[in-house]
Amino acid sequence: MELPQLGFGTNDAKDPVKLNAALHYAIEECGVRHIDCAWAYFNQKVVGETLKEIFAKGKIKREDL
Repeated sequence: MELPQLGFGTNDAKDPVKLNAALHYAIEECGVRHIDCAWAYFNQKVVGETLKEIFAKGKIKREDL
């Protein structure tokens, strides 16, 4: 397994709407494949829902991250 050195951190993301938009942009437009998230950030629901939206588009698969 390879882990990209550059990741997208979600620890300071308090606004769910902005986090959703930022994740869409980072993953779909910038090619980010490393999402840094943790239970302690309290935003896992938004991260999960956003990833489901992205995967539903069919361009990126879960195994790509």
